[in-house]
Amino acid sequence: MLASLSLTDPVEAHLNGKVAALDAAWRQMAARLAEAGDDSLVKVAASPGTFT
Repeated sequence: MLASLSLTDPVEAHLNGKVAALDAAWRQMAARLAEAGDDSLVKVAASPGTFT
């Protein structure tokens, strides 16, 4: 399947790269929201026990 998409890395390496990019994006967004403080127009809330 990956070869048909011209992706030559093993599945685990490909997915790990995507997970790392997504994690970095979330961390950047969280930092920017923290910088904006109460002036932020966006709030992110998680239900208790949702994340580990």
